[in-house]
Amino acid sequence: MDQLQIRSADHGDLEALLDLYRHLDADDTRATPPQAVKSFTRFLRYPGSAIFLGEVDGLLACSCTLVVIPNLTPAVAPMG
Repeated sequence: MDQLQIRSADHGDLEALLDLYRHLDADDTRATPPQAVKSFTRFLRYPGSAIFLGEVDGLLACSCTLVVIPNLTPAVAPMG
């Protein structure tokens, strides 16, 4: 049985990630390469944010975007 491997996304994953996102809405307009690089770079620099990738046999199967934000409720603990 193949195992799901989880890791953080980096710039080398951008094209495969955009291909994966096409499954969310096939009619959505895909960003141009310069637009995608700019947005992805900005996202990765945003404090408390990450995109995690799930791979099976080296193929991208899923992703999860996490953004941790400040919070004023329970004990002012940040939340994601």
